[in-house]
Amino acid sequence: MTTSSAATTAYDKIYKGEFTAILPREDQEPALELHYKKLIAHSVHGKNEQKRLADRCALIPIIDIKNYRCKAVIDYVVLEIETHGPREFWKIYEVLRSVSSRNPWMDQQGGFGFEPEKYIVRIQDPNLQKIASIPLASLSGYLKGIKKINIREIEISVDFYSHMGGETARQQMVGLLARHYLPPEGMMNKKFYAIRVIKKQGSFIRRRWSGVSGVRRLDQIFPELNDIETPISRGEIKDEIRVDKTISVGNYAADARMKIMEKVADHRNPNSGQADPFDEAMKRSRIEVTLKGEALRKLNITTFESLRKFQFRKLRREYFEFRLITLPQLTARKNKIDTTTAEAEMPLLDIFMKMGVANYQREQFRIENITHRKHLAADRNLGQFKLPVIRNRVGTGHNTNMVAFSELNAKIHDAFRNLEQRISRKGK
Repeated sequence: MTTSSAATTAYDKIYKGEFTAILPREDQEPALELHYKKLIAHSVHGKNEQKRLADRCALIPIIDIKNYRCKAVIDYVVLEIETHGPREFWKIYEVLRSVSSRNPWMDQQGGFGFEPEKYIVRIQDPNLQKIASIPLASLSGYLKGIKKINIREIEISVDFYSHMGGETARQQMVGLLARHYLPPEGMMNKKFYAIRVIKKQGSFIRRRWSGVSGVRRLDQIFPELNDIETPISRGEIKDEIRVDKTISVGNYAADARMKIMEKVADHRNPNSGQADPFDEAMKRSRIEVTLKGEALRKLNITTFESLRKFQFRKLRREYFEFRLITLPQLTARKNKIDTTTAEAEMPLLDIFMKMGVANYQREQFRIENITHRKHLAADRNLGQFKLPVIRNRVGTGHNTNMVAFSELNAKIHDAFRNLEQRISRKGK
């Protein structure tokens, strides 16, 4: 294809504004599809149109989000408890058993000689109303023997249940979430934070919770999100993000990590590693965040009391941000400027359709960084001078051709508000 015909094809695609994202599945054919249409950017962004959005249109997925029920849940809470002996711990443990439908998992660390007893307790599927009404004050009789009870780790999820039901609707939502999810700035600026697509094979369970081993297979890995030096080659965007796998952002040891998946089973047996399949009505699409260490301290979630008072809506903006890309609003009549603009936008559009907004923004910042370097080299003769401000902007969404995915963000915001209300009921 000649350069002229390539530019014409790019123009025609962007002008018509009708695109189809492929949602491949390894074990099933045919692949699913997610269709898009153009919408004037300022009608998506709001009344205050910004200059950067002038003459641009947002690319909107044609999927009725109202057909999904959205619910935020606390998957598990990991506690760190230090006592001066096992007697005090077991009294606390009996109280903790009452806030979960399953017995908490526990592990003893320490307790040798005159060292205090240290326990790690994981409460799976905690009952929100019971957590809100734990009578900690009534424990004062034996709290003297306890040095601390702190939250060490927490996992919070947002689930999407399709009113229509079926695997297709769930996997389409997985594809939408993965393609439009923009990780927080802290993830975009760290090494080894590429988006990874993982397939679980056989019986897998985390080694830290039991001795059962398993296998994880890394199916796909995309460019590091903080690397705005290396261009994305055509070979790297050959395959789209698969929707029948677990999409992961952030390494396992990180203080914050995200996962997007189709949830079809749960309640792993700690002895066998096997999971119980859900009934069809309980199957859902999910995005989850796991927080520990500095990420928890930043949010001031350290105790049950702080968890009860926490405004979960803060998580929406911090970890659950979704964006739409925009395209140039080309004129009905082709001209040299329009075709040149369309041809320049097509590589970025290809990256979005196959790799999502995170990699779209990464490539956009890479191009912007090169442009700034060229200007500085010409104006100040500074050669390879770098602009730290460009790198620092990665993940913030400023000065990009993206707008907020308002409908999806609002639905998740409402789910977190509902979670707060369920906790505040205090079991009534």
